[in-house]
Amino acid sequence: VPVGIFANDFKTGVGGGAGIEYQIANKLHATASVSYLHFRGKTTPNRYIVPDLGAIPASLGLKYYINRLYVKFDAGRASYTAKSGNPYGGYYHKGAFTISPGLGVRIKHLDVQARVEIWKNSYNTTGFAGFRAGWYF
Repeated sequence: VPVGIFANDFKTGVGGGAGIEYQIANKLHATASVSYLHFRGKTTPNRYIVPDLGAIPASLGLKYYINRLYVKFDAGRASYTAKSGNPYGGYYHKGAFTISPGLGVRIKHLDVQARVEIWKNSYNTTGFAGFRAGWYF
């Protein structure tokens, strides 16, 4: 769910990805992930049609487990793509630095997480709140 200025231009997004997790201490794990996110563009009040926006975020992070619950923090970079081949100019023509705090629970192979992802580039700071479900192999 886009928030802030991002919500002015885009509808709810969907995506998928893959990641790895490695235990570095008793309750502390290092993570790495890459994904693809797709946000549908809106028609603005002045009737400008915002094209769809895709992004490929890649990040590194840490997870700290408290029993099955965990807190997580990731940082990385998102590269923008678009359905039309090029994102529209201005805010989304370059990539962005990303940070993403989150809370989750892991039960056997199932991992469910709520998070906020913040994207910062030279033009603005945007972001979204999201839910993620994953399966560990």
